[in-house]
Formats: sequence, structure tokens, C-alpha cells
Amino acid sequence: MLNYYTKEDQLELISLLKPPPIITGSEWANKNLILSKEDSAEPGKYSTDRAPYQKEILDEITNSYNEKIVCVMSRQSGKTLIAKATIGYYSKQEPSPILYMIETLEKGENFSKVRLDAMIRDNPWMKIDRKLKTSGNTIREKHFPGGNLSIVGANSPSGLSSRVIRIFIADEIDGYPISAGPMGDPFAIASHTTETYDNRKILMISTPGVEGMSVIWPAYLDTDQRKYYVPCIKCGTYQELIFEQLKFPDRIPDNCYYECKHCKAKLEEKNKFEMIQAGEWRKTFPERLHKPGFHLSRMYSVFSSWSKMVEEFLSAKKMADAGDTTKLQVFINSSLAKVWNPYTAPTSVTELEKRTYTYLSEKDTILPKKIVLLTAGIDVQDDRLEIEIDGWGIDEESWVIDYKIFSGEPALPGLWNELDEYLKKRFKHPTGLYLGITAAGIDTGGHHTQKVYDFVRNKHARRIYGIKGASIPGKPIAPRKPSYNNKGKIPLYYIGTSNAKDTIYTRLRITNPGPGYMHFDKRFCDEEYFNQLTSNKKIRRKSGYEYELLPGKRDEVLDCRVYSYAALRIYNRDLRLIQQILERTAKKIQEDKPMVKQKTRFKKSFATR
Repeated sequence: MLNYYTKEDQLELISLLKPPPIITGSEWANKNLILSKEDSAEPGKYSTDRAPYQKEILDEITNSYNEKIVCVMSRQSGKTLIAKATIGYYSKQEPSPILYMIETLEKGENFSKVRLDAMIRDNPWMKIDRKLKTSGNTIREKHFPGGNLSIVGANSPSGLSSRVIRIFIADEIDGYPISAGPMGDPFAIASHTTETYDNRKILMISTPGVEGMSVIWPAYLDTDQRKYYVPCIKCGTYQELIFEQLKFPDRIPDNCYYECKHCKAKLEEKNKFEMIQAGEWRKTFPERLHKPGFHLSRMYSVFSSWSKMVEEFLSAKKMADAGDTTKLQVFINSSLAKVWNPYTAPTSVTELEKRTYTYLSEKDTILPKKIVLLTAGIDVQDDRLEIEIDGWGIDEESWVIDYKIFSGEPALPGLWNELDEYLKKRFKHPTGLYLGITAAGIDTGGHHTQKVYDFVRNKHARRIYGIKGASIPGKPIAPRKPSYNNKGKIPLYYIGTSNAKDTIYTRLRITNPGPGYMHFDKRFCDEEYFNQLTSNKKIRRKSGYEYELLPGKRDEVLDCRVYSYAALRIYNRDLRLIQQILERTAKKIQEDKPMVKQKTRFKKSFATR
């Protein structure tokens, strides 16, 4: 077989018989690794002196006592470099079967063509076996003496079950799909391929995602939880760099400085490199032996400035205040390397109670002027009905107008007659008009489905909708048309409850009145109200992401809000157009037109538009 190879190849194969010299990951990288211009701001010979926080990570990855290494890292902190150095070490120093998995096959191929091929070109020691053209050395497969590298996408892990892998690199794991078809969880599938090796290695490396759905965050919590501590150049006290200590007077990014938590000294950007050079990793749980876990935010990045972080934060915060939290989530995940939690702070019960105020008088309930439409959501329990009425303004700014509990037996007609009369209630508007409940959604699930069917059977013209919740991720909040595939043969609307709760919980984070903001009146919204409103948490399951009721909680308030919002979306009218109709009608009244006639026209406009 040796005759098949050149003399140089034969020497390379013979060298594999010799035990490799003992060398740490950082020592190996400093000695051998060349960074390519295609994916490095500073191409050339690698050195941990530039980013010293990478040294211990590389050493623990190559430590024979460690089976799993977890790295929760921000962007611009060297995640890709860590992955490439791991590939380099285990292709040269300890040749092994290596698996590199990233979110999608497309990203995997891009990694191979742009970053890996450049690394192979610039590092002569990465000898790819060119003779294996028929079975390897494609974009997704690289063969080298003694081992190989396979590149797969988590969305398409076909053929993994037949592989035998020693080194598994799970890159950006929080971007993996929950399931890759009938095969199931791609990370679990890939992990199983390493079970043959006693000295296997699993490297999990990623920015974190959403709390309850993140994979890497609970994995990190199960480690020794290392954080990088740096000394203050004034008092010498070691501390973790956190974004909350970054001050920016007058909200000007260029004015930012880091305030020492101990001596309150103002530390500038130019001091950061000196502090990082003298830094050290410290274990939160040193008793957890051989469970290394690293957390590193962009605050430490030598390739990014504090002022740039402040600039991005202010931009994201401005959008969040207007109701769009997408950029804020990106900042939390990719810059602070923290999980995004849209379901708690600042939506804690205490914070929400602080927002309450009185906008409805007790004697004569006059609606806030910005309201143009009213909807209701009804939840059916075994001994009562609960209903919330919400007022809606432009851009779905909302006000709780009433919350009422009808106690009684749902199996008897009296309770439903009481509800029917209540849904005919009209509320006075500052313009002098009276607004009725334009649309209502009532839950048809539970123990009294037939009674709900009987109640809504002839009320579709009044826009009292029978609703069936469907907690399917991504399902639209409201369908365009009802379904009739039920025994009662009534129109039913299958709503996306997960999507509705996503919207509600995202909007609870909005702190300034305006688009999407939710107003709460002290008359109805107390501690118990907010306990129920915030009672669900989104979690990751094999079948997808679902909301789960927290232990010891009730969620009737949340359900009522979901049904009320679904009714608004089923009705699906332009709120600005309704506002114009409202203003025109009010103007005619002021011109002393007959009141009854104007009320009729106003009501007709709502029914026909």
C-alpha cells in the first residue's frame, strides 16, 4: 500500500506511528496557525497575545480529561477562529474523524469554500490527501493522513447515523432546527456518532438564543461557568466587564467610559487592551471538575469598540420603545452573549403594576380619546365565564376597558343570557358617540364546547366568533376564513395562540405610550391580573416551541387577551380608516345633524367597511 503514495506521503504516514509530543492547544496554535486574509482582520501568524482570553479556551479543548467544552461567545470574539484552530489541531496533532456542524448546509459549504480552503492554502501542515478524489476532498469532505473532516448542516444531517466521529464541533448550535425531519434532533444525532470513542470531544460554541429555547445556555449552566476577570487600572480590583457599567453621558456613544464597580474610576477605551492582557478566567463552580464552560461578551473584544456597542444599543433601544424588539434581541444575543427573555423583565408583575393609572371614571365610563374600536375575549371555566374588553387605537395601541367575571353554571342558560346582554353594552366616547363591542372571541375548548357552540351559532353577524386555539409555532394569529369541520356545523376560527402570545409578551416590553403599547387601568389591573397575564413561558420541545403554564399559576387573563386580540385580527379592518369614520361622524354631530341618523350611519359604516 505504501507504493501508492509518494515518498513524502510515506514519511507522513510513518510519522503517525510515533506518539505525538505533548503540547497544549494554545502552544500548538501559536507555533503553527496562520490566519488567512479572507476571514481575519489581522492575517498572518496567530498569537494568543492579541486576544489572551482565547488561550485557556484552546487549552481546555485539547485537554484529554475534558469530554465536552461549552463556549457562549459574542460576535467578534473569535468563535470561528476557535473552531478552525480545533480542526487544525486534530487534523495535524491527533489525526481523527472530525465533524463540523453549523445551522444550514449552505452556511457549511460557505465555511468550507471561504474559510477552510483559505486555511488549507495558507497552512502547509494541513496536508489534504489529494489521491482520494473519488471518495472525498469535496466541499463537504476533506481527507488527511489518519483522519477526515465532514461538514454538515443541521437542517440536512443525512447519513450521520452511519458515521463514526471522535471530534464533534457544534457551531452556532442555538440556530439549529429542533428537528431535522424524521431523524429528530440534529445535535443529538451527531453526538451519538461519537459514542464509539472513549476519548471523544464535543465542542459546543454559539451565541445564545431565546430563554427556554436555547440549547447552549443550559449546557453552559451545567459547567464550571468561567468568566473573564480584568483588573481596574486605578484600584487593581478584578471584575467582570458588564455592559451595565458602561456609561454614556447625554446618550453620546463617543462619550462612553467604563465605571469601575469598586472605585468608580472612569476607564476609557484605550485602557481596555491593558486590562484584558492582565485578565484571567475564574470558575463560578470550581467543584465541577472537567466541565469547562466559558462566557465571553463583546465587551472584551479587541476587534470592537465600546462606543460602537453603545451606538448599536441606542439604535436598538429606540426601535424597541416603538414596539420593534428585533434589533434589541440581536444586541442581547450577539453582543452581550446572553439569552433573550421577552417574557419577563421589564414585564415583571412589579414593573407592570407601576404602569397602571386611572383613565376610566367610575361614574360614567368615558373611553380614552385615541380608542377607535372595542373587542372582547371570553374564557370559559367550569363555574364561571371571564371576559376582558379592550380598546384599540392606531398601530394597535390598546387599553383595558373592563374585566368581568360571571359566576354560574355554564351548563345552564342563565349565565349565557347574562353574557349576551353584556356584549350589547355601549361605551361613551369623548366625541359624544357610543361605541359597542365590534368583535368578540370566545373559547370553544374545555368541558362546555356544545354550550359555546349553541351560544355563537347565530351570532356570526354580530361578529361573536367561536375560537379554537392551536399552539403551532408560526401559525397565523387569525385565519382568513372560518372552518366548518365540527359537529356543531358552526363557523370556527383556529387561531395561532403561540403567535398571539409572542405578540402580547413582546408588547409588554414597550415602555412608552404609542404603537403597540398596552395601557392598564387601576380599576381592573391588580397584582393577580398581572400574575395571570405573565403566567406562561416559552419552552423548547421535540415537536417545536410551546408556551407552558408556570407551576402554581392561572392564565385566564392571558387567554382573554389572546381571544380579544384574535377577534381584532379576524375582523381585520384598517384602524386609521375607522378613526376617520369616527371623526367624520363626530363632526356631523357637532353640526347639529339628527343624533339618531348619525348613529345609524356610523354603525352602518362599521358593518360595511
